[in-house]
Amino acid sequence: MGCPMETATLLRNALSLAKDCIPVFPCDRDKRPLTPHGFLDATTDPTTLRAMFALPLAALVAVPTGEPSGIVVLDGDLKASSDGRATLRQWTQDGQLPRTRVCQTRRGGVHLFYRHNPARPVRCSQSKLAPQVDVRGDGGYIVWWAASGGAVLVDVPLGELPDLPDWVAKALEPSLTARREAPRYIPMASGHNGAERRLEAVIRAAALAPDGSRNGTLYWASRRCAEMVAEGVLAPGAAHEVLVEAARHAGLSPREAAATVASGLRWGGTHGR
Repeated sequence: MGCPMETATLLRNALSLAKDCIPVFPCDRDKRPLTPHGFLDATTDPTTLRAMFALPLAALVAVPTGEPSGIVVLDGDLKASSDGRATLRQWTQDGQLPRTRVCQTRRGGVHLFYRHNPARPVRCSQSKLAPQVDVRGDGGYIVWWAASGGAVLVDVPLGELPDLPDWVAKALEPSLTARREAPRYIPMASGHNGAERRLEAVIRAAALAPDGSRNGTLYWASRRCAEMVAEGVLAPGAAHEVLVEAARHAGLSPREAAATVASGLRWGGTHGR
């Protein structure tokens, strides 16, 4: 456990990120979320964050990746058989990756930060791009090591992050079979067609969620839809059917999916913007 000054510093760093519109939540020293729904509970609300980071085991600041924060991270680790850090360094030197913010992780790895593209969202993956190069996108989170004592190796402001290169997004695209099974389109409320891609990304994330994160991702997607209802860009009740359909494609039973969707949409009734 850290001393009170360390706790105060952690909270100050969390509030600083929240001020920049980056939602955060606390983890313990082993990177385990301390909130009931993990990264789904990430917020920018100062009052809520003060309560979260007052939890006895709060030791790290974490940030959901993908749509919630607008950030995608390439995570390079070092293992006995391969060095993901070296791969990312080489790709950067070769011009395959643009210069961006780089932070060191606790065990000597690196995080490279890129702007999330709502029109071409990416999911989390492990070693799909290359050995020991993981991706943190929709449905995942990272420890924000710069707010938890980690070194910033290349300091690019968050507002100036480059887009994730197209070749990376293409390499991470689901198979043609998975794309054919993506859920159908939901009509938007009149006059709000600009939100279509945002909604499509949320529904696709729920439909393509891997085993082990399907229910959590569905709850996250339901909350995002509840927010859109509160914003007036999605008609009340329009999302329930397609969310359940997306969950069915992901492998959840209709009964389980309906319960999770209802819970997420109810959250919007009291917490929606």
